[in-house]
Amino acid sequence: MDYTAELDIAVEAARTAGKIVQEIYQRAEFAVYDKEDGSPVTDADLAADREIRRIIGARFPEDAFLTEETADEPSRLQVSRCWIVDPIDGTAQFIARTDRFDVVIALVVDGQPVVGAICHPPSGAILAAVRHQGAWRITEHGNEVIAIPAPSPGAPLRVAGSIWFGVPSLQHELDRIIAELGAVEAPALPTGIRPHEILDPNRPFDVVVGPIATIDTTYGGEWDFAAPDLIISEAGGAMSDLFGEKHRFNKAQMRNSGGVIYSCDPETHARVVAACASGIPGPAE
Repeated sequence: MDYTAELDIAVEAARTAGKIVQEIYQRAEFAVYDKEDGSPVTDADLAADREIRRIIGARFPEDAFLTEETADEPSRLQVSRCWIVDPIDGTAQFIARTDRFDVVIALVVDGQPVVGAICHPPSGAILAAVRHQGAWRITEHGNEVIAIPAPSPGAPLRVAGSIWFGVPSLQHELDRIIAELGAVEAPALPTGIRPHEILDPNRPFDVVVGPIATIDTTYGGEWDFAAPDLIISEAGGAMSDLFGEKHRFNKAQMRNSGGVIYSCDPETHARVVAACASGIPGPAE
């Protein structure tokens, strides 16, 4: 299908929200609140969420939304198209002023992301993708096709964990996977899934693995996964659960189970899936 209109509106919403987030980020102070689950939220999260919903809702009023900062609307489960949004992916990084946070937007159709846009507010850089059509860096000069750099030839595979995906509590399982691959451990990431980082030719890792304790272990919200999944895959990488299955989106359960792997290329990904699956219980029937 032609998702040109959806891509344009996703990029517009990401860019506009990114400017709002950056304006608040540059203030000497901003308000921080605690949500019911104890995680932080800021004025920037809330303002960006409102603007994204306004821009997309005006163009596609029949579509549903699932966003981190707005109460869930169960009616989304009755429609095929749902916009899945994290107005700031990395709020803790925003508060700590590390620059490692993004505005993340995806359109999901029938459970899979088909359009994605990610804006990095401090730089204004925007990544975007359309399913089966590729991924781009959006610049003032146009769309630049992007591709994830391959691992260094002859060098050991570098595998990283993340503090958001089971490290250090499941470090023993990550160690098992690294040993089975004959890989080396890269420094654990303090962030979730950031396509900007795996696209960096100077990145310190080739694969990120989120191991699981049981098949019911969940990581992150759908808003943390949907747009990165599409952009990484369309840029030549791969992302799945530990069994090689694609994550599904716009589910009643808003968190993803089965763990997570994202890799710089499909061949590497297949090797990691095999190493992961050899030591964990199979998917529930």
